Order: sequence, then structure tokens, then C-alpha cells
Amino acid sequence: MTELIVYSTDKHMQCEELKDALNEAGARYHEVDIRNPEAIRELRNNGCFALEPPVLQVVHASTSRTFFKNDDLFWDGRLIREAVLDVTQVSRPQFS
Repeated sequence: MTELIVYSTDKHMQCEELKDALNEAGARYHEVDIRNPEAIRELRNNGCFALEPPVLQVVHASTSRTFFKNDDLFWDGRLIREAVLDVTQVSRPQFS
């Protein structure tokens, strides 16, 4: 099972956009305040040195962790929705 963790801050436009996309897709995630010292330690211990939120952590079957930083999730300030859905493995409706 895939676990999603969104490291974000309050009232940050890109954090809200990412969470909205995950909610619209029906993805379940945990939200963590990226300003929390424990969150910062967790990110750094896993080699993630994000300069700005959000950060999306994808945990696959409790064995591997992948971190997607702001630069991975947004292009020219806009969320790359298809990429987010792909990395979170959210199923999308098939069009006929």
C-alpha cells in the first residue's frame, strides 16, 4: 500500500493547489507542517533538502520512500497534475 505525506505550510498557494489535486483525485494523505523541527529532521535524514514547500513523500509498502520537491511538482508555478497522479498511483477514469 502506498502512503502519501504532504509537507506544507498554512495559506501557501502551491501547498493548497497540491492538496486540492490530491483531494479531487480521491487520494488519502497525511499533512505535516514543514516548519516543524521534527519534519525538517525527517526530510534531511532522508536526503531531502527542500527550499520551499510543498514536498510530497510517497512511501511504497513501508520499504522505499520517494520525495518530490516543489521543483518536481510545479512547472513555471503551475502544478503538473498528471505527474502528481502518476507518482501517487491514483487511478484515473478511462475515456472511451
